[in-house]
Amino acid sequence: MILSLLSTILLNPDTAAAQDFEEFLRAQEEALTRFEAAQTEGVFAQIEAWEAFRQVEQARFEDFREAMTARWGSFRQRSQKRWVEYTDEGDARWEVDFEEGEVVVEVAQRPGETDEAARQRLQSALRELVRSGATQTGLPGDESRILSVPVLEGQLPQLTVESSDAAIEALAQGAERVTVSPADHTDEDTEARPQADPDPEPETEPEAQPEAEAQPLPEPAEGVLRLNLTLAPDHLQVRAARIREELLYAANRWNHDPALLLAVVHTESYFNPTARSHANALGLMQIVPNTAGRDVYRHLNGSDGIPGPDLLFDPAANMIYGAVYLDLLRSRYIRGVESAAVHEFMIIAAYNTGAGNVARAYTGSTNISRAAQQANQMTADENLRHLLDNLPYQETRDYLPKVLERRAQYQAWLNATE
Repeated sequence: MILSLLSTILLNPDTAAAQDFEEFLRAQEEALTRFEAAQTEGVFAQIEAWEAFRQVEQARFEDFREAMTARWGSFRQRSQKRWVEYTDEGDARWEVDFEEGEVVVEVAQRPGETDEAARQRLQSALRELVRSGATQTGLPGDESRILSVPVLEGQLPQLTVESSDAAIEALAQGAERVTVSPADHTDEDTEARPQADPDPEPETEPEAQPEAEAQPLPEPAEGVLRLNLTLAPDHLQVRAARIREELLYAANRWNHDPALLLAVVHTESYFNPTARSHANALGLMQIVPNTAGRDVYRHLNGSDGIPGPDLLFDPAANMIYGAVYLDLLRSRYIRGVESAAVHEFMIIAAYNTGAGNVARAYTGSTNISRAAQQANQMTADENLRHLLDNLPYQETRDYLPKVLERRAQYQAWLNATE
């Protein structure tokens, strides 16, 4: 994994502290070179290969969703801020809401299964939850692992990897039994998030694949055992601290304010390493593989490629892709803005919605040059108000002030932890 690669080569703070600044910079360049070479492991060389992969992945997901809806009466799906994992052949699942700090662990009671047997499986699910490094898909049988450490390490006071069997058994006794019924459980990111350059190349249509034979749906569960847990009050800071060194590397290499990167990660994913949106944006900084991801890969490698889940779910690689994309927005797609503050407002908004939509807020078209000219005629405060009033999507109108506010908070956090 690239995370361990970068951590070993460069991001050990004790090693970095022992080097002088020039040596540290040389180490950074070496790490970047090795990172670029390692990218080939998780990249699709042609768009056709990527589309074929997505078609198979989506078909598998839709079949699984249909089966789980029949089994549970509802389907819980990953999002930017929620980690959902199905285990035990789909008969156990957990949902971690990183925004609200809430955890739900459930098992579906199988036909003829006793309450005691179901509670035993709930205990197994609790043990698995606290040890899990998360899979890329959250589906049973997925043997991938996103993190080398448990996702919830240091964030779940009621349950740790050291918890005894007796403690886990006592915890499971607090589960409630609920009936199976359809649930209104929608995902959060419903508006378009192109995260692309203003004039992307057209993509080819994937070849049609033969339809698989339909599988019988599972019987509805006789009931569900549900246990509610709460994350520690500082769970967000624990996850932020986990990526601190990777983030500082990316910020230094591509000349970003670390507090800004932290604010973007917070707003994009709440430091959820499993984040996946409806638009298939992946990982901590929510990179869309075939738009922003493809753009960054071309920039770094000088050839075409689409980074896949193997690469973008790696936290260190994802941080690099996010930092490079912000740099491309700044240096390639949004130019000619005289005020540094206004330039940053536009870049932040473009990270969420695409540079073309930022231009539309000024001109009604995707012409960035004309948008920059109009922006240069207003003060920073006037530009901020203009963007908040005229950006095409409410999501982006909410996104921009959140990032700006959180940036100030993370600057204070970084200063306090230096």
